[in-house]
Amino acid sequence: MKVDVKQLPGSKRELKVEVPPEGFQEQLEAAYKDYRTTARVPGFRAGKVPMRLLKRRYGQAIRQSVFNKIIPDLYKEALDSEKLVPVSDPEITLEDYEEGQPLVFTASVEVSPQIAVTGYEGLEVVRTVYEVTNADVEEQIQRLRVQHAEERSVDRPAQRGDFLLADMQELDRTLVPLVGQKTENALIELGGANSPAPEFDQQLEGISPREERRVTFTYKDDYPDARLAQQTRSLAVTVKEVKERILPKLDDEFAKDLQYDDLDDLKAKVREGLEAQSAYLSLQGLRAEIMNRLIAANPFQVPESMVARYVERTLGDATRANISPERLAEFRNKIRDQAVESIKSYIILQSIAEAEGLEVTQEDVDRKVNELAEANDMGVNEVKRSLTKDNRLEKLKESLLDDKVWEFLIQRVRIKDAPPARLWVSRQGAEAAGGGTR
Repeated sequence: MKVDVKQLPGSKRELKVEVPPEGFQEQLEAAYKDYRTTARVPGFRAGKVPMRLLKRRYGQAIRQSVFNKIIPDLYKEALDSEKLVPVSDPEITLEDYEEGQPLVFTASVEVSPQIAVTGYEGLEVVRTVYEVTNADVEEQIQRLRVQHAEERSVDRPAQRGDFLLADMQELDRTLVPLVGQKTENALIELGGANSPAPEFDQQLEGISPREERRVTFTYKDDYPDARLAQQTRSLAVTVKEVKERILPKLDDEFAKDLQYDDLDDLKAKVREGLEAQSAYLSLQGLRAEIMNRLIAANPFQVPESMVARYVERTLGDATRANISPERLAEFRNKIRDQAVESIKSYIILQSIAEAEGLEVTQEDVDRKVNELAEANDMGVNEVKRSLTKDNRLEKLKESLLDDKVWEFLIQRVRIKDAPPARLWVSRQGAEAAGGGTR
């Protein structure tokens, strides 16, 4: 096989592949013979059609069928010989073929950029170090109390922090109820983190059991359901119950209910969790700083097909079906910027791994599988079967390789720690750090 590679704009390559007759003649002759056994030509019995006549009448179709079968393997062989990694489906063009001559085809395809990453040896970066304070611990313990609070119905106007058990009927612009747009027995936390907008809470403050109010509000920009963000909505809210939250007493019994020895043990474990979180945030920040510097020092163009696949996968069918065209265009642009940065990071890590000879061994995989088995109280073979069944084994190997590259990079950069910063604990992060039982 002869392969000529032509570089096209961006990361596209055109491979011209020439295969001598001996590389496919056997398959071609077998196809002729197989077709001959069923071919029906006037004046000849099945299987007795002269080969010359068969080739003249049906040769082109037979050859096309054979080439369609063998070209994918020939294309893959050409990629391997040139050490090219495709990131898109190829556009294959078959040149005119004459009996006894080589098979020639071209394949245009986008490939993963091959870059020589520089600038990481001795790179100077600043690492943010987070300090866990007593206030952080108390804040997290307060969240645990809120999580385990009791709620009781009260016959009084609602206050911030109360919960409303209510029916909500959506209204159109003229405040007429929309058919089929009613939600019953919704639980609303006044002033809670999941509130759609400040004005929503303001309009419901002071509402009493069995009272109905009409509220109009605009969803906040960072509302978790992006399809609703910045959209205006009107609701008729009928309150069935007002419930106040009763926090558990902060004592040893509360700690024991959470499966800790006592209150001191709870505080110690919460601090350990927050310190683990602070170390994780510091490491992620360091990685981001290193990668941003490497991306700036090693400019290259990302294949458009990789970006398109990333964007479509992120948007998802559900989002595309339920979001306005204007918002969809906005999200697509935002996600596209994220896609470019994410793909650049991936390519840089892969390039460093190849240049430095870093790879994942079977021992690395076995060690990680054992860790997963122990953490999830599963057998090793059960974990292996699960990874294989769900096609997650390759993802696991990619993750392990990323970790190796990051370990390699962090050992080679020069790190300066910034003055300790206050640990900012998000609701989800704090709950993961100290919430739950041991």
